[in-house]
Amino acid sequence: MKHRIQSDYTQTKLMDVTRESAGWEYLTFRVIRLQPGERYVEATGGDEVALVPLQGAGTLSAGGQQWAVARESVFTQLPHVLYVPPGQEIQVEASSMFEFALGGAPASGQYPVRLFTPDEQRMEVRGGGPAVREVHHTLAWPLPAERLILFEVYVPGGAWSGWPPHCHDRVGNSPYLEEI
Repeated sequence: MKHRIQSDYTQTKLMDVTRESAGWEYLTFRVIRLQPGERYVEATGGDEVALVPLQGAGTLSAGGQQWAVARESVFTQLPHVLYVPPGQEIQVEASSMFEFALGGAPASGQYPVRLFTPDEQRMEVRGGGPAVREVHHTLAWPLPAERLILFEVYVPGGAWSGWPPHCHDRVGNSPYLEEI
């Protein structure tokens, strides 16, 4: 696995990590920034895709449905999460500068298009002392997805995120996860 992933940076596409560029089997990850009035369209192909607003406002469309979403920043608000199954098209139109992340993984299409709201997301405090952090389950049980699991972790200044250091890539001891 590569530890430094090169991304084709543009004014719109801030990050584009493919399975091939990262040496991964499942994940893709992109960060897109649109200016007011700009549009972005993506076909999900054989992947389920989760779109997570990072900052700004825009209109999301998928599966014949449409939603207006906004987020001041990743530090001040929890996100809406748009879940889109394989074989669909995602359309985004920015109403202000709008930055969002897209994560994808191969899936069979068990679940429908759905916008998850911040109040549907579980939160738990993990660790303690200098290793305390808030873990927000942005797309994790009980919210349905086939392969994608999304968390946002808020770590207080001066604290560590996960202690002792650990990873989730040992066969037999923990699930195999490709982490971003």
